Amino acid sequence: MVNVARCRLGEMQNDIVVVDTPSKGPDAEETMKQWMGSNYTGPYEAAGILYMHNITSDQYDASSEVSRHLEAFGCTRHHTLAPRTVHVVPTVSSGANLSAEVISTSMTKLRRRAEDVGASMFRMPFDGRPELAWDVVQELLNNLKESGHWSWNEKKAGLQKQQQAAPGKGNTATPEAKKRAGEKHVAVSENTPLGHPDYYSSFTTLVDPSETPNKEWNSADLGSMITSQRPTSPGQQEHLVCPANLANVRNELSRMEGTVENLAEITYNTRTALRFLSPSHRELRSSLIHSANYLYQRFWREGDVEDLATIYALQRVAQKLIPSRRSKWATLLGSVKNVLHQKFGKEDTVTNWTEIITPLHVPLQFLSPGFGGGSQSLFSLTDLQEIVTLRRASALESAPESTSQWTSLIALAEYHRKEYQKLSVVAELDKAIALANDALARCPPEDSTPTREFLTTCIELKVQQNGTIAHPSGSVASIPCSSDVKQIIRNIVDETMKTIPPRLLHTQSGALCNRDAQISRFKCSAEYKELLLSAGTHIGQDLEGRIRRTVSSFFQYATLSHIWRNGELLLCHIKGASIYDLDRTDGVAKLQNFCILALKRGFLWAWSDTCCIDKDSSAELQEAIGSMFLWYRRSALTIVHLSDVANTVSFADSVWFRRGWTLQELLASPTVLFYLQDWSPYTDRGASNHKTDSVVLEDLRKASGIEEAYLKNFKPGMDNARSRLRWASSRSTTRPEDIAYSLFGVFDLHLPVLYGESADKALGRLLAEIISQSGDVSVLDWAGKASSFHSCFPASLSPYQTAPCTPSASSEPSRRDGVDIQGARKLYGSLAKLPRPRFIGRRLVLPSIVHPVTAVKLINTLESSRYVYEIHASGLIPLQLTSSDNLQEGLRADLPFVLIRPWHPKWLDSPVHEDAAWRLLERLEQPFHALLLKELLHNEYERIACDCLITAQVQDLASIVSSELQTPEIV
Repeated sequence: MVNVARCRLGEMQNDIVVVDTPSKGPDAEETMKQWMGSNYTGPYEAAGILYMHNITSDQYDASSEVSRHLEAFGCTRHHTLAPRTVHVVPTVSSGANLSAEVISTSMTKLRRRAEDVGASMFRMPFDGRPELAWDVVQELLNNLKESGHWSWNEKKAGLQKQQQAAPGKGNTATPEAKKRAGEKHVAVSENTPLGHPDYYSSFTTLVDPSETPNKEWNSADLGSMITSQRPTSPGQQEHLVCPANLANVRNELSRMEGTVENLAEITYNTRTALRFLSPSHRELRSSLIHSANYLYQRFWREGDVEDLATIYALQRVAQKLIPSRRSKWATLLGSVKNVLHQKFGKEDTVTNWTEIITPLHVPLQFLSPGFGGGSQSLFSLTDLQEIVTLRRASALESAPESTSQWTSLIALAEYHRKEYQKLSVVAELDKAIALANDALARCPPEDSTPTREFLTTCIELKVQQNGTIAHPSGSVASIPCSSDVKQIIRNIVDETMKTIPPRLLHTQSGALCNRDAQISRFKCSAEYKELLLSAGTHIGQDLEGRIRRTVSSFFQYATLSHIWRNGELLLCHIKGASIYDLDRTDGVAKLQNFCILALKRGFLWAWSDTCCIDKDSSAELQEAIGSMFLWYRRSALTIVHLSDVANTVSFADSVWFRRGWTLQELLASPTVLFYLQDWSPYTDRGASNHKTDSVVLEDLRKASGIEEAYLKNFKPGMDNARSRLRWASSRSTTRPEDIAYSLFGVFDLHLPVLYGESADKALGRLLAEIISQSGDVSVLDWAGKASSFHSCFPASLSPYQTAPCTPSASSEPSRRDGVDIQGARKLYGSLAKLPRPRFIGRRLVLPSIVHPVTAVKLINTLESSRYVYEIHASGLIPLQLTSSDNLQEGLRADLPFVLIRPWHPKWLDSPVHEDAAWRLLERLEQPFHALLLKELLHNEYERIACDCLITAQVQDLASIVSSELQTPEIV
């Protein structure tokens, strides 16, 4: 079975075709033909072929398998697909137990077969490691860059043409032609004086296998070359090519025989070439690279770390000889990087690094004094520092938009973090954070989660050290884009800014950003750049919708709900600084943990009521209090930190459930997650929203006293106003007035914030606005201490803890007999004409059903100056009340009291019909909480006996029909 796929890298116009041959089978060619026919129906030029070949399946007949697979691919490909390069990648199955000898043999045969078809090959088996995968891709891209506009077809045709034109050098040459050519070169080299030009050209051709690429050398041939053709009198430039070629011959012989005894001579010839050849000579570079490759194969067999040290030295010298902008330089850079990665993975301690650096100086004998500006400078860095340098160079070599760049940045950041963990140098952690921020800005959204997790891990380490943190830097690239598109983006950003807090914490840097800074970071973001780049592919509403989605996603933020303690960070404490730089006090730790947690969950922004509001600015404070409910409503996540809850058992005992401001935070936030004292999740069930977790929701209902429907889907407003007041009745605030201000958002009200007024005045303004806007008189149903603001309002919210009087809904049709239905309809009409309750000049105009008091009689005196009275009122059953007020006793002519039933228009059904009138009578027949008013001068009234609930009930249905309606003005 053969797997084939097509993909694109970045903005490339053509495909990269990936061919994978995981196992052998007779249908390889047919499978590939079917895939090619369905995916490439016409002539198509692909950027390149990445041909994956599993050498695990080649243990018994490697040449046959490789040949059949490559030939099958060639037969099915050339009619429809014209690649610029083919890069063969040997792979090893996971868990395969292959000997080093088998791997070496398979690699050699695969390399030869690849060369036969004009393909390049990766230097080692690919075992699935990500860093090695990017080296594979880097080599493929380098080959593409080097190949220019030449396709593999043209390259292969050119190779075949050269082989046909040069007998003895190609597959088409006969054995006799090969023998004659070889005898000619041997004769010339043996019979020509040492200084003659023909001697050097014949000798070079004879001993360099690259000059006869298709000659099937055997060990006897190569041994004869080495014995008979060693140079004896160095000094001439042409002659000095021979040591380099001899080193190559020794490499080939070692691979063929599978031995390591040739290392000494390889070293000798390489040293000779280094001493006498010009640094720019191609044979010198070739010899260095071949020798390094040989040692690398020996390392794979024996695992000797000293071989890696020597390989590193050879590769670095070769890299020094190649211009830095050549594709081969970048390929060699990847090789050096991989060698160091192998070494780095084998060492765990700092002390071992010193031991590993020492062997790096051994290969210095290859270099003549003064070569390359001083050999010592090439090997003076530690391996880990060199990895960092090479990773950075590799990242810079890749295109700005390539996938390899951000992955290289993360890899580089990972090495900085490891060095920090080894050496405890905070500066290394700073570099890791800066690189991770840069990588996060460059990586695609689908790959951002692991990058963000790495960044948060670094920040957590940073917080523990109380060091400095690097801020992301960068500028917006100049991208051609119409001013109209930029203006649309700016308009949508400005519109979004109106719905989010003016100050937000940037979770990646810990900086507090105002709106200008937020916009600036957006313009420096990959999202903004992508919008500008893709603007040409979207028009009209499609473009605007895409912009809105992008802007909304970028400015998503998390909010903190918590218990205020001493030492909270305020705006003045962090302005111009990073929260990650501050000493780790309790207040600092809370804010740091919150931001790190928000970052872990994917949010770039976070908001806390401690430091994101300028409390010294009355205007800003007014805006914040008026907008806070909306800010929590618009937040993507509210993180609730229960600092006094160590385990789930004490959940309901948290002070958080008794604080005033946390009520609106709980109700407003659509998505909430609770965290315990140590910032661990309240539950381990992995819920993304505790408001949708049935177990947590039940715990919330019990702890808050709020019905499940309101917890899950709360809407701000004044419906069921008294229930909303009851939710807040057991809560408190540090500043007395805040008990009222914290409810502005719950009731969707916008009122002035007047710190310094008393709590009862702040609450009175709130209640007055609720009655005026909604007409809901249920807020008057309370018993307790009266407010100085108005006699009908309580001084605090605690009286609302008592449940209101709710009428039953029972109906008995038989009771309608003898009822004056016409009178009931008339009463219905009169009630419908009553105005809504309203406040005018601190007076409550309250439409009511009035029951004048006809008699007051003191029947008992209790301790604490409380009196028990019997009250008679028109149309009501006599009742008793117990109050601290000293009421005037007497009969109706002498009494200034009335009992009233405040009227609410929502109690009427519409339209008017017999059933509606009857339902009205039934409602009015139920017991109710009456207000006792005392008449003052100028037809004004005052509520008295507020400290007790007065439960009243009408005498009968007839008394309801004859009820008296009034609209008293109460002060």
